[in-house]
Amino acid sequence: MQGADWLVLLVVGLLSSVWCLTAARQLGPTFDEPFYLEAGLDFWRTGNPRALLAAGTMPLAPHLQTLPLYVIERVTGRPWLWSEDVATMLVVARSVTLLFWWVLLFYAWRWGRDLGGAWAGRLSVVLLGLEPNFLAHAGLATTDLCLAAFLMVFLFHFRAGRDRRWGWRVGVPTVLFAVALLAKASTVVFGPIGMLIIELEHLARNGSLGRAWNGRWPDRAMALWRQSRPFLRDGAMVCGAGLLLAVAYCGSGGGPSFQGTLARMSEDHLLRPVVAWVGGLPLFPNGFYALWFQIDHSRVGQPVYLLGYESARALWFYVPVLLTIKLPLVLLGLFALSLCAPRPRIRTLLAACGFLILMMVLVQVQTGIRFLLPILGFVVVWIAVRTVALLRALSKRPQAVGVGVLVAMLGWLVAGNLRAWPDALRYTNELWGGTDRGYLVVSDSNYDWGQGLPDLARWQRQHGTPVAVWYFGTDPRYPDLLRYDPRRDGLDAPALKGRSLAVSTSIVYGAYMTGGPGRELMTRLRQQQPSARTRTFLIFDEAQP
Repeated sequence: MQGADWLVLLVVGLLSSVWCLTAARQLGPTFDEPFYLEAGLDFWRTGNPRALLAAGTMPLAPHLQTLPLYVIERVTGRPWLWSEDVATMLVVARSVTLLFWWVLLFYAWRWGRDLGGAWAGRLSVVLLGLEPNFLAHAGLATTDLCLAAFLMVFLFHFRAGRDRRWGWRVGVPTVLFAVALLAKASTVVFGPIGMLIIELEHLARNGSLGRAWNGRWPDRAMALWRQSRPFLRDGAMVCGAGLLLAVAYCGSGGGPSFQGTLARMSEDHLLRPVVAWVGGLPLFPNGFYALWFQIDHSRVGQPVYLLGYESARALWFYVPVLLTIKLPLVLLGLFALSLCAPRPRIRTLLAACGFLILMMVLVQVQTGIRFLLPILGFVVVWIAVRTVALLRALSKRPQAVGVGVLVAMLGWLVAGNLRAWPDALRYTNELWGGTDRGYLVVSDSNYDWGQGLPDLARWQRQHGTPVAVWYFGTDPRYPDLLRYDPRRDGLDAPALKGRSLAVSTSIVYGAYMTGGPGRELMTRLRQQQPSARTRTFLIFDEAQP
């Protein structure tokens, strides 16, 4: 690693870490963080990881994020209380996510350097470090960035070991697959797909794929089978042994915490016999419950909102449209330019389209771009590699102009991140009206994940207005903000009289209110003009019509 590589990595890493740490102090807890922190602490206190696994959450990120909290708790002798210590707990746990962030930046550099040389590695770090969606999640105590980091680590070493002895070819990738799986259950999908792409690239690079493709169809099939057997054998060992390692870490025992998962699955008549058998096992591995939960969750889906369209499960166009909304225009522009780089462009474009189609089929839980972060990390590296290849192909004067344009584009990214601070979760590119209007086109963790209560409390103190709040979240602070839910309290709750009503954008412009008083009030609010707003709340003068 050259001095320039270290300099780029350190500058980008340090500046982005400062961005994340300062932003983390400004934001309230997202919807998922309270559960992760409480369940992670429960593991360290009791040694029981079942609370996380019963909810389909693999435990690596919550365990690491809550380890400093547990150490402080043991040293001081005072247990943490979410209702009293939420601000400190969030800052400590979110700081640990920066470990995953640095791993991601380091391996983005390694991927870029291996695929495109020194400058591709440096540009990979810069582009990833300036990507607002990654920055947003690097400052949260959640699991998505952890998966993006360790999936990149796993696939890098799987690729590096394809022609080496068994320990590097199978042993190291097995351990790293287990680590990635402990980060998030979706590794069971992303991991094998990535391994297959790497193997195809490996066969194409050494000429085996071209040789196998010559001849008649039966001969092609046999040749491809012979070429793929080592990969199938190694891949099966990596995934199988890695799965067993991850499940062994999670322990066994089942118990009452899994009864809700089993009860929901038993509603499907096809699964009923299997569920009955599993429910009777005294020591069923806990890790399989988490994987089972996620498979069932993906099958059922989740309400989704995009561009005014609502669905109780999924939208077929969600993935490609969301990427055009949430990715910076700089990255989209560089992607388009990178198709002009040397080497066949049609195959690259067809591969990208095929991959998007595959993701549209596979991704049924469509609650945010965060689910695509493991893929986007590789997309950013690919853009960097192709951009450097394009610049190298130019003659001297056009190359200087191209470098100048690239520097200007990076400056645009920097300016966008400064404007997005501290709430880059809301980032929406200029093509779709910018961040302030993003709630009209995207919802959920793409914009409002429950993080905006501190911002609303500041608005309330400045204006001295009594406020009722309707949102998804569990921030226990700010007693002056009256919690309200029409599904629980009704549309004519007496406590609302004389108060303004602050409603989160994910409720007004979302797909969660499917009927009853909640849907009625949501429909009414969409037709009204809010009198004020904060970053994630729309404020209406009258809580009642």
